[in-house]
Amino acid sequence: MTDVAVYRRALTYFLQDRLRIAALVAMIAISVSVGLLEAWPLAVLVDSVLSSEPKGNWIHSYFLAVLPKDKPGQIAGLVAIGLGLQLVGYAAWMGRMMINYYLNYRGTTRVRFDLFTKLQNLGLTYHRSRPQGDSIYRLTTDAFGPWGIVDVVIGTSVAAVTLTVMTIILFSRNVNLTLAAFTVAPFMIWSNWRFGVRIHKRALDSKQIDADLTAHIQQAMARVPLAQAFRREAFEFRRFSGAVGRSVEALLSLNWQEQLYPLARDGVLSVGGAIILGYGGWLVYRDQFLVPVADGMTVGTLLIFIDYLRKLWDPLKWLSEFFAKVRIFEAASRRVFHVLDEPGA
Repeated sequence: MTDVAVYRRALTYFLQDRLRIAALVAMIAISVSVGLLEAWPLAVLVDSVLSSEPKGNWIHSYFLAVLPKDKPGQIAGLVAIGLGLQLVGYAAWMGRMMINYYLNYRGTTRVRFDLFTKLQNLGLTYHRSRPQGDSIYRLTTDAFGPWGIVDVVIGTSVAAVTLTVMTIILFSRNVNLTLAAFTVAPFMIWSNWRFGVRIHKRALDSKQIDADLTAHIQQAMARVPLAQAFRREAFEFRRFSGAVGRSVEALLSLNWQEQLYPLARDGVLSVGGAIILGYGGWLVYRDQFLVPVADGMTVGTLLIFIDYLRKLWDPLKWLSEFFAKVRIFEAASRRVFHVLDEPGA
């Protein structure tokens, strides 16, 4: 089964909740819009209200149009707008999270119903050829795979839209500073490719070993009376200890890759952020103090850049981590679909 086929099949488990998906899209749109507007009240305050020589652009004029004409009134109005944006943003985020939970539980329930029904209908040959714990693991853990795919796809789609809109706004303010912000992109792509392959392989190994551990535990508990009768507790403990050790070793190998990846990525982003802060500060100094220009870089614009750059890294992370994240849930989904596609009743 191709990757696209796996993703498409995972999405089918959530299409029954179309209205909630539409509500989720609305909450996402509100969250993105609020995120783009949050920094502007402060920029308007610095450049257009508190400045002796207002330097605002057309966006500033929209904010000022709804504010009183006097300075105290404008300050109070901008405070109210900023507070309102934050409250709306929090409410939209809470609504988005609750819808996410609902979609997760409903879709995962459907996956488990289909998987349980299929396992019931498969013949004894299938069940005798596989540990019972493997089926339990697929029902309890791998069943979350389809939702994981959907969640990553939604998050990455939001990141793509946010990144596009932010990039357009940043380019409209200062092309060179915006280009500097994206100098880290090649390094992020490299780290994503480098660690994505490793994480995928180790995730598959870890899932199989975890499934084997679950099966071993189930079998060991069933053998407790025999172990007690023949005084084989020490032998059973050694077998159990070995299974646990293999599971821990596989998990640690996966954890190392999961931690090394964000370490490399965040190191690159930190260097990029320092470059942008230094370059942006220099542009403000040049355009406002060294060689003043009418439409040059202002403190308010730099504040917009700093805020946007802080928010820009999150969608960049989502996009760069897409393959690393989705591979883990793809592996779980494949294990579920493999059982559902087994020939038989």
